[in-house]
Amino acid sequence: MSRLDLHIHTSASDGTLKPAELIGEVIENNIDVFAVCDHDNIDNLAETSMLSVKNQLDFIPAVEISAYYCDKIFHILCYGCDFSYKYIKQILDYNQSIWDEIDVARIDWVSRLDSLADPKEFERYSYDSVRGGWRSLNYMIDKGIIGNMREYFTLHEDFKIDNTFAPLEEVINAVKDCGGMPFLAHPAYSKDKNDKFMSANLLNDLLKCGIMGIECYNIYNHSKEEEKYYLTFAKEKDIFISGGSDYHGGFITERKIGVPYITSEMIGGKWYEEFIVKH
Repeated sequence: MSRLDLHIHTSASDGTLKPAELIGEVIENNIDVFAVCDHDNIDNLAETSMLSVKNQLDFIPAVEISAYYCDKIFHILCYGCDFSYKYIKQILDYNQSIWDEIDVARIDWVSRLDSLADPKEFERYSYDSVRGGWRSLNYMIDKGIIGNMREYFTLHEDFKIDNTFAPLEEVINAVKDCGGMPFLAHPAYSKDKNDKFMSANLLNDLLKCGIMGIECYNIYNHSKEEEKYYLTFAKEKDIFISGGSDYHGGFITERKIGVPYITSEMIGGKWYEEFIVKH
């Protein structure tokens, strides 16, 4: 029985761990199969692959792509992609440019509320990625405008920007075209605010767009009832099931690698085997 964690972040996006540190935690926590899914970024996949082979670990290179659909942002976990495929590279580059624009817009917006925020200064700002988070967050912490991520989002409650990530169907088509499998990550993240679960209508719409599976086991589920809802939907529609910790190292301390506890049997078998880096 294999223990899995198919959703982990590194310092390439908003996590704190470098590949070698992540490998150490995977070994320490007896994770049999793991996947790195950084936000719109694959920079740490090659090194993680090399270290996984060296340590005889089963590793799946992946990515979590931001996608826009029906005025919402969805996170799509993409396993088994050929990352040399030009359209995947174009989508990742485009989304990275959107992240940069959002950071700039946030600081510009905050500068109207707090004189400590200086858009010109922010143009030159850099930080060590092992701190986790993102550029505008770390800048605001360094300037003393906020103290943590919770204060960051409280301050930005009224922030609006028109920039949108790559269209969902474009993302899904590109992933499938290069041999990958697109999964809807943590459905609760993108559900309507007043709904208990993501509606069956929206889930069905996502299926029509080409989603092949759902991350049913995730830290956004607040109850076993919620978990069961997504598992039941996936089984009724005969689509794949995934799960992971959404671990970010020290950036989000309440999340732990390998939690929730997931096995290959819980997700209906080893559909992921063909994507494991050979060693």
